[in-house]
Amino acid sequence: MHCKSFCCIVTLLAVAGFAPAQETIAKSKIVSVGLFKNGLAVVKREVQIDKAGTYRLDASPDPVHGSFWIESAGKVEAAVKMRDVEVPLHTDGGPLRLQSDLAGKKVTLTFRNEKLGSVTGTVVKVAKAELPEGMSAPERPNYDQFLILKTAKGRLYVNSGDLMMIQTEDTDDKVVQRKPVLVLTVEKSAKKPVVYVSYLANGMAWAPSYHVDISDPKSLAIEMAAVVRNEMADLDGAAIKLISGFPSVEFANVTSPLSAHTTWTKFFQELAGGGRTTSHDLLNQRFANNVYQQEPSFRPKLDLGAIPAGEGVDLHFESIGKRSLMRDEAISLNVGKAKADYERVIEWTVGTSSVARKYTGGGEQRKDEMWDVLLFKNPFQFPMTTAPAMVVENGRFNGQRTAYWTNDGEEAALKVTKSLSVRAVSREQEDSKINERVVVDDKNYTKIYLKGELTMSNHRKQIVMMHVRHSIRGIISNIDGTPKTVTREDSLESVNRITDTVWTVTLNPGEERKLTYKSSVLVYR
Repeated sequence: MHCKSFCCIVTLLAVAGFAPAQETIAKSKIVSVGLFKNGLAVVKREVQIDKAGTYRLDASPDPVHGSFWIESAGKVEAAVKMRDVEVPLHTDGGPLRLQSDLAGKKVTLTFRNEKLGSVTGTVVKVAKAELPEGMSAPERPNYDQFLILKTAKGRLYVNSGDLMMIQTEDTDDKVVQRKPVLVLTVEKSAKKPVVYVSYLANGMAWAPSYHVDISDPKSLAIEMAAVVRNEMADLDGAAIKLISGFPSVEFANVTSPLSAHTTWTKFFQELAGGGRTTSHDLLNQRFANNVYQQEPSFRPKLDLGAIPAGEGVDLHFESIGKRSLMRDEAISLNVGKAKADYERVIEWTVGTSSVARKYTGGGEQRKDEMWDVLLFKNPFQFPMTTAPAMVVENGRFNGQRTAYWTNDGEEAALKVTKSLSVRAVSREQEDSKINERVVVDDKNYTKIYLKGELTMSNHRKQIVMMHVRHSIRGIISNIDGTPKTVTREDSLESVNRITDTVWTVTLNPGEERKLTYKSSVLVYR
C-alpha cells in the first residue's frame, strides 16, 4: 500500500527550439475552492492522466509564493518550459502582435497612402535575440513597430503605422505563440497515477452581508447572504467553501517563481515589500481582517460565554455545495437564517471634556455619540463574520452598519442609527474645593477637584433603556447610581488612571434624568 507523498520539485527552464513530441495535453479540473474575503482562494485541481509520462497542463496557475504543492501516490516533477502553443487569435485582449501572431502566414498589405499600392508576402518568423548571461529581458510594449515580410524580391520592412489593412489567405482563427507552460513529469507507480495540484491564488472571493428584521419587538430574524464573484478561472461543479476568520498569509502579495507570468525581478520586488495590488485590496482592509469591534466593548450585560465550536485554528469553513461559475460571473445565495431574542437600547458614549484634556495632557479626543443599538446573542451555529448588516422594521429601512465577528452564542452589538429623539448633554468643570499639593514618586503635583454632570431626556413615546458609557480620568470620589466600572489596564502606571464607567438608565416618555460624579486629577507642576 502506497502512502501519499507531497512534493514540490520546481525547475524553471527556458528551452528554445525544442518541443518534445511525447508531451500530452493533460486536462485538469478545479474540484474544490476555499474562499477568503480578501481575494485569495485555496484551489485544488485534479489532473486527469492515465499513466506515467510527461504532460503539459492545460491551465497556467499564478500561485502565491510557497503555496504550490502536488499530491500524488508517486513522484511528480513540475517545470515551466517554453513551448509553441496554438491559441485563439488575439486571445489575451491586448494589442495584436503582428510579427509573432501572423508568422508563417501569407498576407496582402494595403497602405494608408494609396499611391503605394499593395504588397503580398509571407510574414517572417523572428527569433528572440539572445541576451548576455544573467541579463533579464527588458519590459517592452506588446506590439511591433515593423512588420517583416518575405517577398519575391527579398525582405520588406513595413512600418505598422503605415498599414490600413492586412488580408490573410488563412481562414484559421488560431495562431502559434511561444509561451511558458507548466509541464508535469509523472513517474511510474504501482497504482494508477492520481495527481492533484493545490495552491493559493488571487481572483476569487466572497462578500457576506446580513439582513436583520426587528418587526417583532422581542425576537429578531437575521439572515446571512454571500456574494461569490469569480475572476480566476471557470468552475464546473467545484465544491466551494466560504472561509471566515483572520487568515495569516504572509506572502499573499508575492507571486511564486513557478508562475509562467512572472520574472525574478518582479518576484524580488514583491518579496521586498512592493507586492502586487489587486482589485480586492479595499475589501481586505475594510472587512477581511476587521474582526473585532474597534470601540470599548464593556457593557452592563456583556456575556463573554460562547458555545464551543470545533478544534484547531480559528477559521470557519462553511460549505455552499458544488457550484458551476464561469470566469467573470457572480452569484448571491443564502447562507443561513435564524431568530434571536434581543434588547433595544440607546448607547451614549460621553465625549472627552475640554477640562480633562487641559489637565491631563490631552490624550484621545472623542465626541459625544448616541446610537440605537441591538443587543442579541449570535443565533447561528457558526461565527458571524465581519460584514455589513441592514436593519428593517415592518418593511421600512432603519439603517446599515458593520456587524463584527461574533462567536456562536456570544453577544453581538449592532448599531442601527444615531439617536436624535433622546437628547443628552455632558458637562465637566472644576469643583469649588480648594486644590491641594501632593508628592508622587518625589514629584510635585497639584490635585485639582472636578465635578461632572450627565443630563438625558427622552422625547419618544415609549420607555427607553440607556447605556451611558463614560471614561473618567483620575480618582473617582463620588458617583450617582451603581454603575459598573473597569480601570483600563494601559493606564495603571499613570498618575491619572482611566476608569470605564457604564450606567444602565431607564427613561419614561418625557422624563429627564441627571447623573453626577466627582473626581480629582493630578497635574505636574
